[in-house]
Amino acid sequence: VEARFEGNVPDGYELRNVQITPSAVRVRGPQSHVEAIQKAHTESIPLEGQTGNFTVPQTAIDILDTKVTPLDSVVAVRVEVGEQRIERRFAGVAVRAVGDDVQSVLPARVAVVLRGSRSALEALKAEELEIVVEETADKSVRPRLLLPSGLEGRAELVSTEPDAFTVTRKGT
Repeated sequence: VEARFEGNVPDGYELRNVQITPSAVRVRGPQSHVEAIQKAHTESIPLEGQTGNFTVPQTAIDILDTKVTPLDSVVAVRVEVGEQRIERRFAGVAVRAVGDDVQSVLPARVAVVLRGSRSALEALKAEELEIVVEETADKSVRPRLLLPSGLEGRAELVSTEPDAFTVTRKGT
């Protein structure tokens, strides 16, 4: 089943995900007609004015071939709409390593690319960000982004430049 939409979400927003339950429906009709159907569409779902997630619990299945009848005539459609996401580069972001035995971490500052909602990233400054370098079980080093309070979950780390870190521990 594929959702059919009418109109567009408002400027500054994007359609992020569509989930249809059930994702397939049973149909009845002459075998040659049934086999010719690649997918069934839903009735049109209006997007105008939608700025958040919404669910249409009883969306009709719309099959153009009148000789084919859907046995499951409705599906639930969950639509995720959110603020447009962008990528933005920040230079001079501080880096620190985790652990009591850390002597130093290099580089001390990096450039990062973040992906997140437009309003969150446009308001953010490099000095509000921090990269925390953590050592994993296999001794590899992994960077983790620390965001200011209130922005958790609204941005994610895409890349760091440079992408390699050296952690020097006391006594090594």
